[in-house]
Amino acid sequence: MPLLQRFDRSLEEAALSLGATPFHSFFLVLVPVIRPAVVAGAAMAFITSFDEVVLALFLSVPGATTLPSS
Repeated sequence: MPLLQRFDRSLEEAALSLGATPFHSFFLVLVPVIRPAVVAGAAMAFITSFDEVVLALFLSVPGATTLPSS
């Protein structure tokens, strides 16, 4: 189950009721809780994009212009 669905909203509400701004509540309550999921998602995105580089190297011909370099 995604981490944000399991997040207890009462933690954020408690921070707001104790005088924290929505900005502080987001960065001091929500971000530390979801940090493991964000790191895992970034690692998966990196692994997927790294695989695409290898695939592009095998499928391209020498001297071919790729889309990003045009």
